[in-house]
Formats: sequence, C-alpha cells, structure tokens
Amino acid sequence: MHSNLLQLAPDSKNNIQSIYKVQTGKNCNCFCPICNEPLIAKNKNKISKKPLSHGQKMAHFAHESGSDCIGAGESALHLMAKEVLKEFKTLMLPKLIYKGLELINKQSIVFDKVELERRLNHKKSWIVPDSILYKNDKSLFIEFYKSHQTEDEKIEKIKNINISCLEINVNHIDPLKDDGEVNKDGLRKLLEHETEFKYWLHNSIQEELYKKKIDEENELKAIKKKKKELIKEKFERKKKLEDNKWEAKIRKEEELQELNYQKEEKAYEECKKIHLSKLRLWEKERISDGNKLLKVYPKTEIGFIPIVYCPEQKSIGENEIRMKYFDCQRCRFNNGFVGYQVKTYTEVQFACGFLNKVMNKERIFIDPFTKPPKREDFVGIFDKKKNELNDYDFFI
Repeated sequence: MHSNLLQLAPDSKNNIQSIYKVQTGKNCNCFCPICNEPLIAKNKNKISKKPLSHGQKMAHFAHESGSDCIGAGESALHLMAKEVLKEFKTLMLPKLIYKGLELINKQSIVFDKVELERRLNHKKSWIVPDSILYKNDKSLFIEFYKSHQTEDEKIEKIKNINISCLEINVNHIDPLKDDGEVNKDGLRKLLEHETEFKYWLHNSIQEELYKKKIDEENELKAIKKKKKELIKEKFERKKKLEDNKWEAKIRKEEELQELNYQKEEKAYEECKKIHLSKLRLWEKERISDGNKLLKVYPKTEIGFIPIVYCPEQKSIGENEIRMKYFDCQRCRFNNGFVGYQVKTYTEVQFACGFLNKVMNKERIFIDPFTKPPKREDFVGIFDKKKNELNDYDFFI
C-alpha cells in the first residue's frame, strides 16, 4: 500500500504507530518525524482495505497547524526501519563484488550494538549515518532510502572516514500490512534475509581483499602451471624412457643383425675360398690334360645366344668360326666347363681339347646357363642389408 499521505508517525515514546491503530484527532498523541509538530489522526470510521465513500480520503496523519512537511512519510518509514534494525540487530550482508571479483559472499551477522543517527566528526566535517552497527571492534554504516539515494558528498565523506557503508532500498516495502498494523515483518524480512535491495557504497577492506584475491588467484595459477609442468615433465620422462627402451631394442637388434651378417660374411669367404680352390684345380687339371680354356660370350648380336670361337672351325678355314655354346657342348673335344658369376654377369669357360686332340670320352654335358647358385646357397641367408652380390659366386 504505497501513498504520499502520512500513515506512520512516532508517538510520544518514539514508537511508530499506524494511522488505523490510534485514536482519532489530537488524541492520537503522534508527532511529525521531521518537524516534531503535533499531528492529528484523520481516521474516523475508516478501516484498512475497506472501500472509501465518494469524496473520502484515505486515513492519514496531518499537522495540527495545517502545515505540510514534504517527505514525512519517507522519514517515518526510515525511522521504522532503524527501529527494527535496532530491535533485532540482525542483518544479511550482500556479496561484495569489486573490480569484477567476488571478494565476500553474502552472510548473516548478529551485531553487538546498533546506534541511530549518531553525529560523527571527521577532520572538522560532520556526518550522520542513519544507523551504525557494531561487531567486536568493527563498525558498519547503514543508509536507508525510499525515493532519494545517498548524496555523493556523503558517500565521499564515508570513503574519507574509511568505514564500510551499506545502502538499503525500502521503496518496495508497504508501510502497513493489510490489517492496518505497522509492517515490521516486511522490514525485518528485508533486513535479515534479502540481499537484492542492498548495495555497498564503500567497503573499508575491499582493496586489501582484492589484493589478497589477486594473490590467491596468481598463486593458484602458479600451482596449476607447476602441476601442468610436472605432468608434462613426467610424461616426457616416461616417453623418453620408452624411447630409450625402444632405441635399446633397435640397437640390440641391429647389433645382432650385424653379428649375423659378419658370421655370414665369414662363412661366405670360407665358402668362396673352397670354390676358388676347386676352380683353380679344375683349370689346372684341364690344362694339364692338354685342353685350352675357351671363353663363352653370353651376349652377342645373334639373338643373345652365348657363343664360343671354335679353334677347329678356324683350322679348317671356315669363314664362321663362332659356334653356339650348345653346339660346342656336343663337340667331341668338349671336356667340360667351369663358370663363375660376378654380380649379374656370368662368365663361362669350356675346356677344349682340339689342339692336342684330347677327346671327351665320358660325353657328360651340363648346361652352364642353368641358374647359378646365389650367396644364400652358401651361407643360408641372402644379404638383404646390401640387397646385391658384392663378390663372386661360383658354380662347377
């Protein structure tokens, strides 16, 4: 029930009275909260919430002299709020948010003492807060407002004194309940439970709390950063350990492979010596038997058919002294062959007995161009590391 009419007023004992709960006229024993002039109650036959007759005004207090104090109703509500605060001494403080950071959460405090409109002098400047609340050695200013917020000049004085100050908006509070009683319950609910209509005009420790909050956040960031670095370091250490294990495994495999390769090389060299000795022995035996070693040319202009230059053809004056190797094999003077391979090139020699008339009695012919043995035939494992034949492979 909001009205510009004065419906609350203090009595001779300074208790706030409702227009509906006092005697009519001068007998109300109430006074103006601003000028302290006696009031008269215009409430004859009027009941709260009861519809008014045509031309009737709402029940209200009026100055006995007929004067009018602007803001008397607001002052009466202020006075009632102060009285409720002084009576119960309990206040719900709102959050303190400063420079975007929440420094204090809302909290309910029961104060030790409450003083109303005490005059304070600070550097020859007077200030009168609506209320001063005390808790231990701390004090808190309270400013109530209904239509006019706290003046900037007063706020500046509060900051200079450096005492925390809370402004409470009572504009939404009905001064009277539906039954016409003074609405102390609504004010008490606002003071003790609500934070929506409360604002910090100044907080004496906000800079200190802000700095502490920043330090805490920086410390927390440092801890998180350190934790992140430790996790990263642990991960890298674990990865490095795994990499070292993997490298050790690879290194061991390479060493084993190299060892096997060296064994293969040694076995191959031994095998090669044996075959070289057989080759030299075969050549020596054939030459001692009167044979001449004829070279087989595997690549010629006649269809890549291996040939030999036949001494018999030459002796009888044939124009074509070249002979295909398989014709040479069928010759009565062919006493065998020996071949060796250098990488991808194969060289074969026939033992020809024509010059000394040494004939092949056994007539055993072996195709020299059957695929020659590879290195793996000697050592069991082909050299995959080099992927080529670096030395000689021999076959007989």
